Parts: sequence; C-alpha cells; structure tokens
Amino acid sequence: MHNWIGNQLPVNTDSISEEEVSVAVKQLKNGKAAGVDNTQPELLKFADSVIPHMTRVCNMVWQHEATPVDWKKGIIIPLPKKGDLTDCNNWRGIALLSVPGKVFSRVLLNRMKSAVDQVLRQEQAGFRPGGSCMDQMF
Repeated sequence: MHNWIGNQLPVNTDSISEEEVSVAVKQLKNGKAAGVDNTQPELLKFADSVIPHMTRVCNMVWQHEATPVDWKKGIIIPLPKKGDLTDCNNWRGIALLSVPGKVFSRVLLNRMKSAVDQVLRQEQAGFRPGGSCMDQMF
C-alpha cells in the first residue's frame, strides 16, 4: 500500500520486508564505532541469521510508532582539529549512534528516496546518485 504525503509523494507504508532490511544492512559502512548498544556494523553484515530478527524489530517500531530508547541516545566524542587545542573552535564532535537504529533509518530513507526521485526534475542533480551540480553547469 502507498500513502500520499501532502497529496504528492507515494510512500510505501507496508510492513518492512527482510529484503529492505538486508539492503539497508549492506549499505552500512565497515569499521565504524558502535553506539550505546555496542552493536558493530559487521555483526549485522556478516550474520545472515540476524536479518529476520532485525526485520521483526523494525516492524515493531514501525507498527507501534515507538523508537527504542537506545536508538535515541548517542555518545558524543570530541575530536581535535589543527591548531591551539585550548581554543574550543579547534574541536569538533562526532556522535556514535545505534547501528540497528541506523538500519531502520536507512530503510525509511530508501523508501522515501524512491518516491522523491519520481517527482524531482531531471535538472535536480545535486545530492542524487549519478548526478552532480557540475554536470548541470555545463
């Protein structure tokens, strides 16, 4: 089933499939730090038996519209830039988020991307696969 958002975008509102979760898991990057739940991306990527369980969790979140607490938490790590480290402007922070939460977010993003790509003009190339703003300038 597709729902129309703002009478314009057909977005899939069906239950999340194992295929969608599998695609989202494959899109995770290797070698990234775990979040508050200590789940490594590689654990989900290389253990095929995890996909059905992850799909059930994603569907529970989808149907109940309630996000697990660990998915909402992030660990902020300060990283130094170049220059005087006593100056607060020479630091940046990164947030370590829950990997299962990232999978769920990626499933939603993939659903929205397909709906949005159908509506955007061909001239809209920035931040889209296979296109760049430089292509449009020429």
